[in-house]
Amino acid sequence: MAAFAKAPEPLTVTPKPKSSVLSSQRDKVQYDSALTPKAETTTDQVGARLRSSFDVENEGADTLLVGKASASSKMPSLFEEAIILGKLRAFLKSSTATAPNTSVSFHNGQVTVNLPSTINSGTASVLIAKMLSLDGVNVARAVFGK
Repeated sequence: MAAFAKAPEPLTVTPKPKSSVLSSQRDKVQYDSALTPKAETTTDQVGARLRSSFDVENEGADTLLVGKASASSKMPSLFEEAIILGKLRAFLKSSTATAPNTSVSFHNGQVTVNLPSTINSGTASVLIAKMLSLDGVNVARAVFGK
């Protein structure tokens, strides 16, 4: 008798299941556009604008201390302080973004100004830079209202 060779059984290839690790990692990836940006305060925005030209320090959540890099040690006389204070008040009065009750004081080369919290960071930066442009003003302390 002749022996018949068995026909080979057909091979079946079953695909491996996809790894669940890869799909779960893909779901966890967040792109920069999907992340919520950290809201910057007016203080942070003004500080970032002025850092290229002045020495800037944060003195709390709503206060900036901005100084000239080359501040002179000569303190203005009381008469000069009065003139400088008048100029500082004129800067604030001419700005439409400041509130009517915005206060400013000046003593020993340092101006302290209270700005409204609603002020635009660009406007505040320009005001502070203008104040520091005056001879005799070495440091500006800006307090942003709440």
